[in-house]
Amino acid sequence: MSELTNVFQAGDKPSLGERLQAVLDGQYAETRDRARAFVSQPELAPVPADIPKDEYRELTLGRVRMMIGEGFTRMPYKQENGGGGRIAASINAGEVIAHADMSLAVKQGVNFGLFGTSIERLGTEKHGHLIEEVITGRLLGGFAMTEMSCGSDVQGTQTEAIYDHKTRSFVVNTPNDEAVKTYIGNAATHGRMMVVFAQLKMNPESESEGVHAFLVPIRDENGAAVPGVTIGDNGHKIGLNGVDNGTLKFDQVKIPYDALLDRFGRINERGNYQSEIKSKGRRFFTTIGTLVTGRVFISMISLSGAKNALASAVDYAKNRIVFGDKLIDKQATQSRLMPYIADAYAMHFATRDLLAAFEEGRD
Repeated sequence: MSELTNVFQAGDKPSLGERLQAVLDGQYAETRDRARAFVSQPELAPVPADIPKDEYRELTLGRVRMMIGEGFTRMPYKQENGGGGRIAASINAGEVIAHADMSLAVKQGVNFGLFGTSIERLGTEKHGHLIEEVITGRLLGGFAMTEMSCGSDVQGTQTEAIYDHKTRSFVVNTPNDEAVKTYIGNAATHGRMMVVFAQLKMNPESESEGVHAFLVPIRDENGAAVPGVTIGDNGHKIGLNGVDNGTLKFDQVKIPYDALLDRFGRINERGNYQSEIKSKGRRFFTTIGTLVTGRVFISMISLSGAKNALASAVDYAKNRIVFGDKLIDKQATQSRLMPYIADAYAMHFATRDLLAAFEEGRD
């Protein structure tokens, strides 16, 4: 019960609900209270179910800007990059925000989680100046990993980045329609740059050095697609319509050498590939480790959705009168709801353990 000791001072007589809230919030109570206050603003009222897709996307972007203004977007980054060094707290804030607006939680997670922290974790000192651009929303981007054919099997990525030593640059290319990047958040409307996962080749005929991450501009400052980039729109979805998922196809797109996020692999001045991690497989899994943050985040905000559904079910059962009694008092109702409620509590604490393990294991 140490959480209660930290939250309540001697002499307080917290209610059962307050005590339970303290246990559920744990050490992140202050951050979660900030997030609750944020989503309680009138400007973040629930979105109508019939809101048009394009309107919802712009509304969600406006809410992202509100998060920037409140300082939430600084939380996950290292202090030397202008951040708060509190990635676990950031995930907790996102989990609370997901209760109010799942599209907002996902869109900010794409931009400030996947996109921004990939630059920080996979890049080197020369990429550091981009972090402040991301934090402040001056640079919106996404995580171009998933392809039509391979899905999330990143090792099966077909997109290529071919090195040209004469110009010290890369050419990014989509070799076939199966290699089109798809369901990429922030791609359809708002993103200007993507972290693109591609097979690095030293020449068109050479064997791949493995999947690497590259910074590839997809729009100019006026919002027009850059030459060689074809942007598509995944359109209306069953949910998350505030997130502008789209497709990306690259046709011989030239990018400078510094576009390679080269923490774990680089090309020296003589044009030779170098990496301290000799095994391609190990290098790949080290690189793809940037996804772990997103996977922890997704597990927690998915639980937010489940909690919302259960809360609605319980509220309905408390107010629905059937044959003179509240539905919640019926044994059949209790036997159906209670196992799911118990599972939700169990999953809540399981995800806290997952987050703690992630914090202990990351660099």
